[in-house]
Amino acid sequence: MSSNNLKIIAIICMIIDHVGYYFYYTLSSNIYVICRIIGRVSMPIFAYLIVQGYFNTKNLKKYKLRLLICAIITQIAFLVLKYINLHYYNFYMIEIYNILNILFSLFLSLEIICLIDRKIFYANVFFIEILDKLVRLVFLIIIVFLYTKFEFDYLFLVPVIAICLYIFEKLRLYFDYDICNFKYKLILGCIMFGLLILSGFVVGELNFLSIFAIFIIIFYNGKLGKKNIFLRNLFYIIFPLHHTLLYFLAMFLYTKV
Repeated sequence: MSSNNLKIIAIICMIIDHVGYYFYYTLSSNIYVICRIIGRVSMPIFAYLIVQGYFNTKNLKKYKLRLLICAIITQIAFLVLKYINLHYYNFYMIEIYNILNILFSLFLSLEIICLIDRKIFYANVFFIEILDKLVRLVFLIIIVFLYTKFEFDYLFLVPVIAICLYIFEKLRLYFDYDICNFKYKLILGCIMFGLLILSGFVVGELNFLSIFAIFIIIFYNGKLGKKNIFLRNLFYIIFPLHHTLLYFLAMFLYTKV
């Protein structure tokens, strides 16, 4: 599978998950659980794609900027919908507006990788090199502080998974392993299995089922797929849009049930 294929699968699973989340009151308990189980596949794929994007994107600054802008737009949409929810549909109960959406975690995960892997100040001077390390350390401490003070979707698991996958990808490149190599995929699967089992303990029992994402990720072929501007920006369009439509529709229909 190309990264485009992985992205489309993750988007579809994400939308199914959020249909279950927003319309919990109309669905049977079995259908609700099935929707949430399918959705568990999305987060590990997005975390994996963030790491692959770091190594393969042609313009890292634009990549990070797109993530941040989309995260902010989505959060603003949540705030507007929260106001509507609390003032006009206050019998509809949901908590998604109380947390920072997963795009903030994906953005910060990418920022952490950059701070670990890249210098801020480029100069072969001892003082500048020390300053560079100190500044990067300060930024890392600030990011850790943000995770202690604010509630992010999936808590701190997204950056933990992304950092582990980044380290593993660096080792793959260092030892010059082909991304389609069986041994590489086997080790990747074992690492992700451990990380996702951990996420089940931290986030909740349902998240143990994130391990099914492994059986999708191991088919990644290391290629982008068809170059298409729409496909590249598909996630940034769908993420805030589907949340807004599903949230508003769920509120509106709740009063009709």
